[in-house]
Amino acid sequence: MLEGIVERCARAVREADGEGRGVLRLGWSAVYGASIGLWRGQEQILLAALKLPLVLALTWLATAPCAALLLWCLGRRRGWREITAGTLAPLACAALLLASLAPIAALFSLTLPPPGVASRTEHNVLFLLHTVLIASAGVVGVVRFRSFVGQEADGRTGRGGIGLWIVVYALVGGQIAWMLRPFVGSVYEPIELFRARALDGNLYEFIASDIWPYLWRQLFR
Repeated sequence: MLEGIVERCARAVREADGEGRGVLRLGWSAVYGASIGLWRGQEQILLAALKLPLVLALTWLATAPCAALLLWCLGRRRGWREITAGTLAPLACAALLLASLAPIAALFSLTLPPPGVASRTEHNVLFLLHTVLIASAGVVGVVRFRSFVGQEADGRTGRGGIGLWIVVYALVGGQIAWMLRPFVGSVYEPIELFRARALDGNLYEFIASDIWPYLWRQLFR
């Protein structure tokens, strides 16, 4: 079933005529963004729905020059139009896949206790869940459009290129998402468009130093 959903998402991206429709495909991630903000409700639903497509669009724009360098290192010659289309396709596929996962994420949010100062565990579980789902959708998108790296994508060089491309998306996309936070919404902070100290820290530092240690202590206390 999941394989069928992924294939339909990839087909929809392939059928997009030009970058214009590909960019519009990114808008489908707004459906998943709404499910992220659902737990906090109110304005957070709208804010997360607006910001998740922005994260994907900025990630696309920021990674296109890196794609040109990567392809040059791999000995692949691509025109700029092909590069922009190739970097957009995995993100558009991820957006469609996330939209299909939105009902599951929304159901999970609705089954949790309402947010409050004592709901740190629920917040951390949601934060980690959404991070994993978004990252997984991105990985699936890259693998589905691996021919962008090269026709020999099943070989050693191709696998290295795919792995590097996943890392690039993860680092750039993760930092952009961190700067545009909040999405889930902190239980200690009011709902706001952006954090006042948006440039402090990064996503992976937050997960490693706050989210995961807290959940670990709750599991084994």
